[in-house]
Amino acid sequence: MRNLLTTLCLLAVLALCGDESLQAAVPASVIKGWRDSAPESVDVTVLSADKNSAVRPYDAVAGGLVTITNVTLHAKIDVVHRSASKLAPGAEIVVKYLVQHYDPVAPPDGNYGIVLGPTRQGDRVPQKVR
Repeated sequence: MRNLLTTLCLLAVLALCGDESLQAAVPASVIKGWRDSAPESVDVTVLSADKNSAVRPYDAVAGGLVTITNVTLHAKIDVVHRSASKLAPGAEIVVKYLVQHYDPVAPPDGNYGIVLGPTRQGDRVPQKVR
């Protein structure tokens, strides 16, 4: 009887939590592996950072929205840790990436990318790029 009660309580908690709290994250060890294997690893000084976003519907039935954010970072290379493309200190680079966020619930493989916190001119940040 106790096992049945425990199971029912667990099922109730899972039902109340909904999908949002059950989403899996990429393990830190996997992210570290991606960073360690990136062909470009440099420290940069931000020259300028631009971000623009657009929101559009993606699922008319559920009323879902997708926010797409384009980020462009202009930077000067300070230190080169490794570079498959022969980057050198003093060179200027442009890093562009896209972030996609679905609300209320993302389709499989829907959300990707993160918008880094406020990046301002003069910030010094490490970059590991594929």
